Amino acid sequence: MAIMEELPGVEISVFVDGQALPEYCDHARNEQEHTQTRYIEAVSGKEFQIHITVPEGFEHIGDCLIFEIYVDGKWTASPVSRKSMCGNGKDVRISEGQQWTRKTVRK
Repeated sequence: MAIMEELPGVEISVFVDGQALPEYCDHARNEQEHTQTRYIEAVSGKEFQIHITVPEGFEHIGDCLIFEIYVDGKWTASPVSRKSMCGNGKDVRISEGQQWTRKTVRK
């Protein structure tokens, strides 16, 4: 699970078949500021989800958090967690793919 000092308690994981996948770091990689890169083992034909959990009581600086998701270096989604969503419990955003149209998601 990728964890950033700037976002204490926020958890981001990749799930396949309802289970969080193990993540691997490339310690030789120079990360850009405010960026975390993790690698997972991809299995052909399996669909995955990205779960972003913002804990109850998370101290937002502004009104919301916007997460940029890239898969294989390409933008796929920008889930938003609003401050008002964390007031009565944790907020879980689940990305299942890239939104192509209002009714179509590319898994």
